[in-house]
Amino acid sequence: MRRSNDITLADTHVSHFGTIPFVLSQSPGRVNLIGEHIDYSGGIVLPLAIPLMARVAVSKPDRVSGIRVHASDLGESIGQDLQEYASHPPPPGHWSHYVLGPIAMILDLAPHPPPMDISFSCEIPSGAGLSSSAAIEVAVLRAINTLLDLHLDPIEIAVRCQRAEHRFAGVPCGLMDQAASALAEPGQLLIFDCQSNSGSTINGIEGSSVVVLDSCVRHKLGESAYSERRNAAQQAFARLGKSLREIPECSDSPCLSVLSQPERDAADHAVSELQRVRDAIDAITEQAPDHLGKLLNASHKSLSETLRVSCDRVDQIFHLAQSIPGVYGARMTGGGFGGCVLALVESARREAFTAEITAQAACTHVLSHAW
Repeated sequence: MRRSNDITLADTHVSHFGTIPFVLSQSPGRVNLIGEHIDYSGGIVLPLAIPLMARVAVSKPDRVSGIRVHASDLGESIGQDLQEYASHPPPPGHWSHYVLGPIAMILDLAPHPPPMDISFSCEIPSGAGLSSSAAIEVAVLRAINTLLDLHLDPIEIAVRCQRAEHRFAGVPCGLMDQAASALAEPGQLLIFDCQSNSGSTINGIEGSSVVVLDSCVRHKLGESAYSERRNAAQQAFARLGKSLREIPECSDSPCLSVLSQPERDAADHAVSELQRVRDAIDAITEQAPDHLGKLLNASHKSLSETLRVSCDRVDQIFHLAQSIPGVYGARMTGGGFGGCVLALVESARREAFTAEITAQAACTHVLSHAW
């Protein structure tokens, strides 16, 4: 059975293109519970799929070639020859890269794809750190996978979407966002190993909820210091001659003293964050929300003070959350420099928590909650 949102998108698609969708697809956004800025270093991450979705409708029109795309939320449309797009893509910055990019990444499997009309909508706010772009990419490639009968498994879909974001959107992201959208259902946590590109899902802690708070500070990863932090981490591990998994063996000051300060900060954060992820998995398995909350707080401190990817507004919301009864812990989430804060809260106090923090922190509002 199609969901009401899918029916709405299908109606919009018919109204705009005059063709009935052949495929309807959807993918969730994600909030990263813990494991920030270690996905691109081969770490282990723990994203949580949330019930905010990107949705795609695709039809096969009666024409010779070309792709037409309608962004229903924006009321904008484009037409494009896929081969021309893949050979001479426009500069990064346009929403079309998140639709055409993933399709261009299957030209090795289907060098002459049929003409297509594509509509998409996304209820995940852009720039909030909830991976709206990855959700759109995965939903698009899921639809094309079905349309063309490509037999791509979820990881293959995620990898091709990641490559599309690198090549066309100009964002050097890790695989976590696309993997979470491709592998997890809303409400599920994904234990994802970014070294082996493998993952398994687990459920959360009973009696607690994750509340996602929008700081209303927007970021653009392709134009931010995200790539600087990534480069510093890669340079640190290269100079040490070790991978992230091996660094704990020499995480003392004499070993890290050979690094520049940005490299050392990146390595310090990565080493400690990887251990926090492992401890968080244990805390969830043991149903220990107090322990998990302390790990979230420590993660935020490292991101804010060591890696310096937070901002004043996000730090303000983090500190306010600590003062409200029923909160186990909180932290910024996403690439940084804005976006969202998540809080682990007693389920019985979730409504009181959201009312108090939105009253105290002007503009802040709840985007989602899970488990």
